[in-house]
Amino acid sequence: RIARAALGANEKVRVAVIGCGGMGTRHIEALSINPNCTVAVVCDCFKPRYENAMNVVEKLSGKRPDGYQDFRQALDRKDVDCIFGPLPDHWHPLMTILACQAGKDVYIEKPASPTVAEGRAMVKAARRYGRVVQLGTQQRSMTIFQDAVKLIHSGKLGKITSATCWIDAN
Repeated sequence: RIARAALGANEKVRVAVIGCGGMGTRHIEALSINPNCTVAVVCDCFKPRYENAMNVVEKLSGKRPDGYQDFRQALDRKDVDCIFGPLPDHWHPLMTILACQAGKDVYIEKPASPTVAEGRAMVKAARRYGRVVQLGTQQRSMTIFQDAVKLIHSGKLGKITSATCWIDAN
């Protein structure tokens, strides 16, 4: 494995995005305009979804990625450095483990896994194969959410006894 730091300044990380639904499309849009990476592959089991993703990448970056229904084709690619996995939650463990075995670094969405045992297997695979695995916690790293947590912990709101939340997707 070539350490990223050892690559020249002109090297770009070659990414395969596996899962081209709503969140996958947002990642694809961001990655397509990122000067530090190239979206080389998009995968989705639903062919119209990955075909749309191919068009999005081409429109934003000027380069058309390869598209596959079978994610194993992306894992087999020697020119892919990392896997972005905005997949349904139950796919996170298997995708992470297989990607690590294939020599890929991995970005996976939260939650990491449905069970503690699967999460431990993911960590074990990352360590065994010397891979970098990042769990996406976007709302934990955004300043507005960090400030909200600080406010709650500060006690300025008094004792919090209940909380309500909502989501408008699906």
